[in-house]
Amino acid sequence: PKGMRKVIRKSGTETLLRIMLEGKKEKVVMKAWQTLASQLNLQ
Repeated sequence: PKGMRKVIRKSGTETLLRIMLEGKKEKVVMKAWQTLASQLNLQ
């Protein structure tokens, strides 16, 4: 709903919710980024 998107944008979680709604493919991408980031932090 359009009203819901306004609330999401105000709370700053629009990107997070979009990733959740777009499904498993996006979650896999995020997981890969998190894994890469943690590996870089360990070095």
